[in-house]
Amino acid sequence: MWACGEHINIWMGKELILLLSIPYLYIPIAFIWFSIIFRNNNLKNSLIIVGSIGVALLSIIVCDMYFPMEPIFPSHSSNIYIALVVLLVIFSLLLFRSRTFAFVILLMTALLICMLLDFLILHIYELLLGIINAIIFYMLFLILRKRLSSSQTTWITNQYTNSGYAVTNMYLLNNILILTAFLMLILLLHEKCIA
Repeated sequence: MWACGEHINIWMGKELILLLSIPYLYIPIAFIWFSIIFRNNNLKNSLIIVGSIGVALLSIIVCDMYFPMEPIFPSHSSNIYIALVVLLVIFSLLLFRSRTFAFVILLMTALLICMLLDFLILHIYELLLGIINAIIFYMLFLILRKRLSSSQTTWITNQYTNSGYAVTNMYLLNNILILTAFLMLILLLHEKCIA
């Protein structure tokens, strides 16, 4: 679970952080993400992508285990989930290269920054760790894919993104992200009404 500190002083900050840490809400997004990967790539490329993500996630867990921030900043409560989520989002942005997907992610990020700025500032280490790992492992993925792939494919821009993912699949992923955000908002307002 994401830790709720006393620094969250807006009227729904603590409840929002607790709600964002519920893993069941992300099952539809994960299902659609995996289906997009396997529908738009051959099996070899799909396994390379999933393997790159897996190794990147493992690298963040190892960094948190062997280089914790608590000794350097005693007031810092480590939150590895933030780094994992940031890694997945940045890697997906680099992988899909879809303008609509980037717009939805930027909109959601702006809303989170407006609501949880103090929380995110306190966890800048995890944000940077996720961004740096995403970029490094995306570059490694590109190198590995280039070495293992023999053909270069060109894409029709109005049907596919720059990296070859069907635009209709991106719309589906965007819709699932927006529906999940609305569900979280409804649950958040429900929690506030009960409290």
